[in-house]
Amino acid sequence: MSVDVLLDDQVALWLTDGRPDRMVWRSERWRVVDAPAPLADAAGARWRFHARSEISGALREFEARSTGGHWFVVAALAR
Repeated sequence: MSVDVLLDDQVALWLTDGRPDRMVWRSERWRVVDAPAPLADAAGARWRFHARSEISGALREFEARSTGGHWFVVAALAR
């Protein structure tokens, strides 16, 4: 796995039963395709998950965190 993007992009993230399910990142829709793993983060909720683009079919591993009621992608890794 190679680190493709390290960033701090605000995203729209939908949760199902408290876990990430769908996301819009950089105007593209992504669907979570695995069981998201919670990560320890004193600043708020943080998750790692794999998602597939609904447009291109690309698969990436994302890390997302919640701060002040907003979600941010902090890493996007090419698979």
